[in-house]
Amino acid sequence: MDENNNKNPETEIDLIDLAKYLWKDYKLVLKCAGIGFVVGIIVAFSLPKEYTTTVKLAPEGGGNNRLSNLAGLAGLAGINLNSVSEKDGINSDIYPDVIESTPFLLEFMDMTVTTQDGENTYSFYDYMLKEQKQAWWKSVMGSPMKLIAWIRSIGKEKQSTPNDTIDIFNLTPAQVAFTSVLKSRILFEPDKKSGIISVTAKMQDPLISAVIVDSTIQKLQRYITDYKTKKARYDLLINQQLYEQAKKNYYAIEDDLAQMKDRNRGLKSEALTIKIERQQNERDLAYTIYNQAAQQVEVSKLKLQEITPIYTILEPARVPLQESSPNKKMIILAFIFLGAFGIVGYKTMLYLFAESKGKGKETITSDAIQNN
Repeated sequence: MDENNNKNPETEIDLIDLAKYLWKDYKLVLKCAGIGFVVGIIVAFSLPKEYTTTVKLAPEGGGNNRLSNLAGLAGLAGINLNSVSEKDGINSDIYPDVIESTPFLLEFMDMTVTTQDGENTYSFYDYMLKEQKQAWWKSVMGSPMKLIAWIRSIGKEKQSTPNDTIDIFNLTPAQVAFTSVLKSRILFEPDKKSGIISVTAKMQDPLISAVIVDSTIQKLQRYITDYKTKKARYDLLINQQLYEQAKKNYYAIEDDLAQMKDRNRGLKSEALTIKIERQQNERDLAYTIYNQAAQQVEVSKLKLQEITPIYTILEPARVPLQESSPNKKMIILAFIFLGAFGIVGYKTMLYLFAESKGKGKETITSDAIQNN
C-alpha cells in the first residue's frame, strides 16, 4: 500500500509546473502565433470572394379543398368529380433531384450573364468554366495537369463548342464539367415542417448570383408544372378530340334525319316510319355520347386547373451587398490558434514524455526543443 501511495504522486501532472515550463518559452509561442497570423492573411486574401443569394417560396397546399369547392358547382351541371378527388403530383422531397439532374442543369448553358460592374458579358458556360477565380495554390497544383492536357491536344482537331449541340446520351467532358461545377453551387433546402423551400446560389459575382437563383426558381416551377400536369393535359387533349368527333357525328346524324323528313313529307308508310324512328334513336344515342364527351372535357379542364401548382415567393432574389465567404477574420483567427496552440501542444508532449522517462522538466531546455 505504501509503494502505491508513493508512486501516484510521481505519475500525476503538476499543472502549475507545466504552466511555468511553457511560460519560459512564451516568445516562441508568440512567434508561432505571428507566423500563423501572416499565413492566415495570405490564405484569407488569396481566396476569391463568393456571394450568396437565397430565394424562399411556398408551394400551394391544401389543393383538395379547392377541388371539393369546385365539385359542388360541377355537380349542378351533372359532372362527377369523384374521379379527380385525388391530387396528382410529386413530393417536394424530389425537388433536389430535379435541380441536380443533368437535363435541368444543361438548360443554363445558353444563358447570358453580365457582371455587376456591367463591363463584361459572358455565356454562362464560359463564365463557369473560364472566368472563375481560384486561389494561387490551386493554380500551381493544377499547372502540371494543364500542361499534360495541352501536350496531348497537340496535333488533334479542336472539338466543336460544347453548347453547339447537346447529346444527353454522349456529353462532352466540358459539358460534364459544367454540370458538376453548377451542381455544387446551387443548394436546395426544403423545410418539411413549414413546407417552405429555400434555393440558394453561390457565385463570384453578386448580380450573377441573384440572376442564377431567380432563373433556377423559374425553371423549377416550369419543370414541376409540366411534370405534374403532363397526364392531365394529355387527357384533356384526348377528351377534346373525342368531343369534336362526337359532335361531328351527332350533327351528321341530325342532318340526315332532317333531310329524311323533308324528302318524305306528307308520305305515310310503315317502312318509312321505322326508318325515321331508327334514325331518331341513332340521333338520341349520338347526342348522349356527345353530351358525355362535353362533360368529360369540362372534368379534364377542372382537373388540370386543380393540379397546376401555385408558388408564393416569400423572399425574392436580391443582389447581395456583401460577400458570404471567405470569412477573413475567422480564417486569420484559426491560423493564429493553430500556430500558438500547435507549439503549446508540441511542448506539452515533450514535457510529458520527459516526465514519463523520469528525466525531469529541468532537463528540457528551450534550445533542445528548438533543435528538435
